[in-house]
Amino acid sequence: MPLNRFLFRLISITAVSFLIVLGSQSIPYFEGTFLFTIVGIVFFLVLTLIVFYAGQRAAKSSDVNSLTRLIMGLVFVKLFCCVILVAVYHKLFNPTDNHYLILFFLIYVIYTAFEVRLLGKINRAHGSQNPEAEV
Repeated sequence: MPLNRFLFRLISITAVSFLIVLGSQSIPYFEGTFLFTIVGIVFFLVLTLIVFYAGQRAAKSSDVNSLTRLIMGLVFVKLFCCVILVAVYHKLFNPTDNHYLILFFLIYVIYTAFEVRLLGKINRAHGSQNPEAEV
């Protein structure tokens, strides 16, 4: 995937995510969750940029398993970082309910779906250019 197309799509899903968070602030359950969900959006935005770069490098690697290892490592790192982010927020702000997790999980799903499509496109693009890499 060309860089300009990737950045356009990333900016688009970030804008949609931001609009979802902004719109949710009028719902009483989600009052007070704005800061945490914006931090979540920024976290996933940065992580997706890293995934794009790492995916491009892994797809060009002569090791046919490098992209698979990247995906598996990404799942672990993302999950670990999300748990840390939620724990730190809970410790610092001591929220009275868990409604902030609903928006955070929604943002997580949006960016994860984007990353899966992204890595799939990178894999297909580089797999078709390197027929030796196909098993």
